[in-house]
Amino acid sequence: AAETFMRAVAGDAAWDRLSPRARAFLEDEGDGVLADAGLLGLDPDGLVRITAPVAILTGGASEPFYGPIADALAARIPGSRRDTLDGLPHPSPITQPGSVAAAVRACLEPAT
Repeated sequence: AAETFMRAVAGDAAWDRLSPRARAFLEDEGDGVLADAGLLGLDPDGLVRITAPVAILTGGASEPFYGPIADALAARIPGSRRDTLDGLPHPSPITQPGSVAAAVRACLEPAT
């Protein structure tokens, strides 16, 4: 599911650029890919119809994995804001919600 999602959203090159170790990690992530599986059939061309403000944020630690996906999403969603939260690890939305919420608010503020 993770491979299908990444190829559909960011393109084959994004998946192919990952090291074999990174691909194996994502493929073996277990329950974490269940969220991606719900996106089977995703039509990336339909993202252009999103009109609500969108903040696309990655943590500095997860940028190598999720950066290509975030960049592809930002290119497809009009007016979206893209940023990287340096120093925040992958589980930060759960472990450091205050920092992440502040970054989301700051990223969306210009859209209001």
